[in-house]
Amino acid sequence: MNHAKAVVFDQSVALCGSPNLDSRSLLLNYESAVVFYGAEEIEWLARWIQALIPGSLAFDNRAPSLWRDVSEGLLLDRRLSVMRSRCAVPAAAAAARRVGKRLHRKPDPS
Repeated sequence: MNHAKAVVFDQSVALCGSPNLDSRSLLLNYESAVVFYGAEEIEWLARWIQALIPGSLAFDNRAPSLWRDVSEGLLLDRRLSVMRSRCAVPAAAAAARRVGKRLHRKPDPS
C-alpha cells in the first residue's frame, strides 16, 4: 500500500505523514503529518529518504475504478453538505460551496 509520504521541500521545511494534496485527503479523510523546520531534522529526513531509494519499486499509477470514483464523489458531496449545514458564519458556508463547485468541475477535454 502506498500511503505514507516524506517530502523535503528545501532546507527550511519538510513533511512526513499521510495527507495528499487532493480533495479527498483535505476534506474527507482524517490525515496526520509531522512538519520539520529544524535544519538537523530536515537533513536527517533527507538522508533517510535517500537510503530508501535503492530498494524502492516504481509505482504503477492507474486511474481509480468507476465504482471508487462514484462512491468517493458521493461521500465528499455528503461531507460538504454537512459542513455547509453546520456553518454559522455565512462567509464560511459560501466558501464551502465554492470548494464543492471546484471539486465537481469537469476537466477540460483539450
